[in-house]
Amino acid sequence: MATEPDCEATFNETIAARNTTNIVIPVKNWARETQRFSADLKVEGDEDPGLFIRGANTFDISGGASKDYKLNFMAMRAGLYKLTCTFKVEATGEYIYYKVNATVEESSQVENIELISPIRESVSRGIVIENPTSETVIISQN
Repeated sequence: MATEPDCEATFNETIAARNTTNIVIPVKNWARETQRFSADLKVEGDEDPGLFIRGANTFDISGGASKDYKLNFMAMRAGLYKLTCTFKVEATGEYIYYKVNATVEESSQVENIELISPIRESVSRGIVIENPTSETVIISQN
């Protein structure tokens, strides 16, 4: 009976909040034949509705080769996010896994909108506000 595999590698990334980043994980196929891997992405701790991680669900790697797995990561809030990325060959049950420690820092000001108008004339500008979460948000005007 085989033992659990060790963590293949740990990636430490520093990312600005509200910015999408691709974290590249090099996944190696240890077998001689092509294998199909399924990806399982798990976040440690409580579920955060402001955290968005995506990547391919399944992918093939030729025998003895490596392939870069692109993990799309975005967090709305600053903090430390710990992920475990497991890549499993469903046919054999074999797997490898990687750890990702993402330190998310507050992002700097996104954009300044300057409104200038001559005296007694109005100026306006439309601003689009997107809610990337599934939670309802109420915006009030003071």
